[in-house]
Amino acid sequence: MIKKIKLLFITKDLTDYIEKSTIYLVEELRELTDLVIWSNDGHIDSILTEVGFTPDFILLNDFKSDYSPQIHGLKNCGIPRAIIMHDLHYRRSSRKKFIEKEDINHIFSIYRDKFNQWYPEYKDFMTWFPHHVPTTIYKDYHLEKDRKLLLMGSTDRELYPLRHMIAQQLKGNPDFIDYSHPGYLPMNHKKAGYKVEHEYAREINRARIFFTCDSNFHYPVLKYFEVLGCRTLLLASGSQELKDLGFIDGKTFVEINQQNFMEKATFYLNEEIISKEIVMNGARLIEEKHSTEIRATQLVQKIISLIDDK
Repeated sequence: MIKKIKLLFITKDLTDYIEKSTIYLVEELRELTDLVIWSNDGHIDSILTEVGFTPDFILLNDFKSDYSPQIHGLKNCGIPRAIIMHDLHYRRSSRKKFIEKEDINHIFSIYRDKFNQWYPEYKDFMTWFPHHVPTTIYKDYHLEKDRKLLLMGSTDRELYPLRHMIAQQLKGNPDFIDYSHPGYLPMNHKKAGYKVEHEYAREINRARIFFTCDSNFHYPVLKYFEVLGCRTLLLASGSQELKDLGFIDGKTFVEINQQNFMEKATFYLNEEIISKEIVMNGARLIEEKHSTEIRATQLVQKIISLIDDK
């Protein structure tokens, strides 16, 4: 059993945002730790005085303002600390300056290979912390598979070239549904009609095939995990990082490119037995390795080891 540590998690309040992986993580951390959340800018000494809480460890939810407030004085607070890093391409030089200025002890990076490419000087104190999904939401709703081909998310040509090509080539195809991306601002800032949480998961669960890609950065993005959790066949681009996460072509998902995506889709629409086997393997992968419950436990275990090493 994991001993309960006192954890201060510094993060913006993301309750009303579309992307809720931080919210799901917090729910699990509340079960595993004595958790205090801080969401405003400030100096760490003032923050600790205000909350009346002396943590064993401080965890920051990224350097990016979308995720975390601006915090100062960490270097001299005497408490071990780490940062979760999401969008690795964002202001790389400024991130490095922050890590050095505040003497960040450890980094939990959502993506491995781009981290090692862009932040090689921190490779030795990085822990790979891939995406995760709550299996209470991303699950089989046992809905009729009444959608053949589905794409949900950004199709920006520069950022997601494969998604863009799929959307363009299948436009007007009666078997294809494409939901535009609602953006990442709070939900009350967006137009009505977008789908989130259970409704979003149910929409994925209705599809026989879901298309996506890993962006021009080759990030193993969250959609890979969401689709497998919802028991839908994923057709998407692949990478070594995805293989190491268990996304194996023909076993847990189907790897595609700009030349073969329609050929592969046609084949798997006609081969239901093969498709169902891949879908079940993919669902098992999420349940056994990539649930939010599992990832939170891994995070806390690593934090405890960092505390013990101090």
